[in-house]
Amino acid sequence: MAKRTAVDDDQLLSISEAARMYGKPRSTFSRWVIEGLVPSVRMPTGLRCVWKSTMLDLIRIAKQAKPAPKEAETDRQFAETA
Repeated sequence: MAKRTAVDDDQLLSISEAARMYGKPRSTFSRWVIEGLVPSVRMPTGLRCVWKSTMLDLIRIAKQAKPAPKEAETDRQFAETA
């Protein structure tokens, strides 16, 4: 029997499933897919789907991203350096 890899276990998710997994409204996630911000696959039926591995990568990247500082924090830091 051949050794299974992560690619073998990958599956396609509907836009609704992907949006739920990412924690965003379906309408927002769908717009991101249409705008090309999230890679997708167009099925023969016309529906778009997203690979689960792509979603896991997006979630991992989002968790590593440092949130932008709030305006008040930025103003305080600027005042301290001036």
